[in-house]
Amino acid sequence: MEPDFQHMIVRVLLVGGVIIAAGTTALFFAFRAFARPSSSRAFIWLMGICFVILIVCAILWRVSYSAG
Repeated sequence: MEPDFQHMIVRVLLVGGVIIAAGTTALFFAFRAFARPSSSRAFIWLMGICFVILIVCAILWRVSYSAG
């Protein structure tokens, strides 16, 4: 394997691990908020998570085209 590939794959795995951990934590709190059906906290949590996912995807898309 080339050293550049190894460096890039380690970077991808680290960033992916952080994203997965953050998403799991956020979804845990969002679904926990559904325990109280009278509040709108669950909907706000899910909308916030969707917004963050869209922003992260847009940033990654922009970075992927600017590197080339």
